[in-house]
Amino acid sequence: MFIFSLNISVKAASLPNLEELESYINNSPEVLSAEMNYLRNESLLRAEEARNGTKYFLGANYGYFHEPLFETSPNKDTYQKLNLNGGLVFPLLGSKNKERIREIQAEIDVVGTKLQKENAKVSQLTDLRKAYVILWAAQEKTALAEQFLATEKTVQSVLQDRQKSGLLLPADELELLAVYADARRDIAFSRLMNVRALQMINLVTGQEWSVEGKVISPLLPALDVKTIEVQKYPEVLYQKELIEKYQELVEKSGGNNQDVDLTVGFQSSKDFPGDTGNGAYAALTWRGAIEGLKAKENYDAKVASYELEKAKEEARLNYLKLVGKIEESVENVNYLQTNIEAKKAHLLVAAEDIRERLLRHQFLPGDTFERLQQAKSQYYRLAMEVIDEEASLLEAAIDVLEYTYPSGNQEKERTFSIGENEFLRNSLFSESWENTETLFPFGYKDLNTKEMMPLSVDVAQSIEKNTENPQTTKKNIVINQMERKIPWGVYIWNADALLNEKQRSQTLQDLINAGFSDVLLSFTGEQIRYIVSEKGQAELESLLDEAKKSHLKVSLLLGDPNWAKHENKGELIHAIQQLERFDFVGVHLDIEPDSLSEAKENRIDLFNQLIDNLHDVKKITKKPLSISIHPRYLEGELGEIAKERLPQIELEKVVVMLYSSKTDQTMKRMKEIIESQPNLNIALAQSVEHSISSEESYAYHTQQDFFQAMQSLENGLAVDEIFIQAWEDYKEDVK
Repeated sequence: MFIFSLNISVKAASLPNLEELESYINNSPEVLSAEMNYLRNESLLRAEEARNGTKYFLGANYGYFHEPLFETSPNKDTYQKLNLNGGLVFPLLGSKNKERIREIQAEIDVVGTKLQKENAKVSQLTDLRKAYVILWAAQEKTALAEQFLATEKTVQSVLQDRQKSGLLLPADELELLAVYADARRDIAFSRLMNVRALQMINLVTGQEWSVEGKVISPLLPALDVKTIEVQKYPEVLYQKELIEKYQELVEKSGGNNQDVDLTVGFQSSKDFPGDTGNGAYAALTWRGAIEGLKAKENYDAKVASYELEKAKEEARLNYLKLVGKIEESVENVNYLQTNIEAKKAHLLVAAEDIRERLLRHQFLPGDTFERLQQAKSQYYRLAMEVIDEEASLLEAAIDVLEYTYPSGNQEKERTFSIGENEFLRNSLFSESWENTETLFPFGYKDLNTKEMMPLSVDVAQSIEKNTENPQTTKKNIVINQMERKIPWGVYIWNADALLNEKQRSQTLQDLINAGFSDVLLSFTGEQIRYIVSEKGQAELESLLDEAKKSHLKVSLLLGDPNWAKHENKGELIHAIQQLERFDFVGVHLDIEPDSLSEAKENRIDLFNQLIDNLHDVKKITKKPLSISIHPRYLEGELGEIAKERLPQIELEKVVVMLYSSKTDQTMKRMKEIIESQPNLNIALAQSVEHSISSEESYAYHTQQDFFQAMQSLENGLAVDEIFIQAWEDYKEDVK
């Protein structure tokens, strides 16, 4: 077996996201070539126009003459003569028609190259998008294959032990391990596709790129077949323009084809020796071929009429082809969407099969380990098929986009077009099922089968089951015990009670009684999958509607420290796009880079990456955007970065998570932050969490101490709002 490695040193830029790549299409050699061809024909047209119309002429001649004084005179005279002449030539009848015919033919060439230029842009944009999809799919498949291969040694060791013990035939061992050879082949093929896709991207952008890190998921303009108008497609528009040109060509060719010119001139002469003479004249010149006078038909007109009919038939043919392509492309998208759902259904069945065989292996003797490995192999193959189908769907969507935005106006929201249930997809490809350190990797212990099960009424029932019934249990909710000078908000990280129809009204009333007017609401993974189902969507819409009527403002709360990194920006944007369609009053991001292991050494870089991601989030959401932030990011060197960059995002609020039960210290530090960040709308977050120390949280203080502290902060600080972290602790721990 020969493995070849080619190492070529080139200066290549880091590959950006798809939307940014699309801006390089005008640099494509093919597009530039078509552009030059168009400009060439445009210049030829202008040159033709400059040659046509009224023409001028100027002339001069000088001569020496030795001739008789008169015809019969024997005497001769010698003299010199200077003649000057000039005038205008006016093309008439056939001359004028022929000039216009030459212009029309040049205009037809311009229309043709203009169509070539537009087609080049469309085809290069389509090629770029498809190549990017292939690049993304190759990355996804490589990651999945590598994850599966990481379990090979452990599985091989177990199988060898069982084979040596006589519990497994050698042929069966080889069969179970063959899937790992398939995985290595998948990686090799993905690398090949990666090279091909990158080469295509280089060609259509006119620049060399290199892939560094994760390829961001391809975000495409929103797919809306209602916007497809065949009559506005460039090819249809230009063919219509061509037909108009040919119709005029027929009209001009059918007219007088004899050249007729009217010349108006002047002449002045001077004899040496002698006097000066002047004159003017007009001449009408009629030119033509004698054979043309004999012709019974105007063949120029017949040629033009045939060209017109040809253009009409080509336009009709292309129109029918175009309509057929559009219909096929739309139906292909519909088919692939249903096909992916079917594949995912089978993938869910495979996940359940893993769960079942895992349980059997834990408690039953026999060949249960081999069957478990077979289930994992089947899951791997199905997961790879799903990624292939997703890539096919994205490519089909790209074909439809070619007709959706024929004018090139693509200022539309960009989405990841692989179906609405993005969170279900994430759970299907979650790395939580990888575990190379245990006896049963690729699905043992770390496999959260509950997260991977299909949604059903059981989810709704589990929410109701896990939420206490207000009719039987009375919560000790803290009642508003102080007059509020500024609004209070609260973080809620588990929405079970609010998604439960029986619990909702009481929970909302508890929030109001506690004096909260703003709610930052987050969802667990299971809850997110529930609310994108039909029943869950209805429950969330009902919650938001009831909260609105109760004058409670509910914002979507999202928090994952990994979203601070550039490479994970796509996941953050997808999450927002999945939930933004609901009637939240805003989006609040609680992204804490300090939770990452590398934060201490790379805090500045991570903060800049986070701000970059916030900029991109702001572009894709129409809702007000606010963030939670650790105070250190508003102080010192980090504070200078915040002062310069955060105001550019136009955040609605910046909630400072200054967790301290020492009011004086909190007030002093907050005043310094507010003074150093004059362009930010600052709010303060205080903690009542039981999981942190008493120096940081009020969970261990009495209600009286807590409310006195909050009142001091309200009176002493110029903040927009106070947020409490978090409702789950607040309703229980502040006694």
